[in-house]
Amino acid sequence: MHTYIHTYIRTCIHTYVRTYIQTYTHTNESLTEDYKRIPKSVVKRESEEESMRKWQRNWTQTTKGSITKEYFPNVEERLKMKINLTQNSRL
Repeated sequence: MHTYIHTYIRTCIHTYVRTYIQTYTHTNESLTEDYKRIPKSVVKRESEEESMRKWQRNWTQTTKGSITKEYFPNVEERLKMKINLTQNSRL
């Protein structure tokens, strides 16, 4: 699962950077210079926000996990909770 999330975030970052460069490149400047101007924090924040929107959309649309959805209808809110689960823990 974590590998999927990391791959997905990488793809989002790559897509964002490519779109940003295509949108804001000036004819007299090289792509490398524009790429260097994008703060990493902006790329990270926007890719995380986009990932969260897609994850929430998928979670809302799926027909699975109906009981879990009753407890955790919002992905972002669930991620903010600190829940320590082990094999022997009970809710």
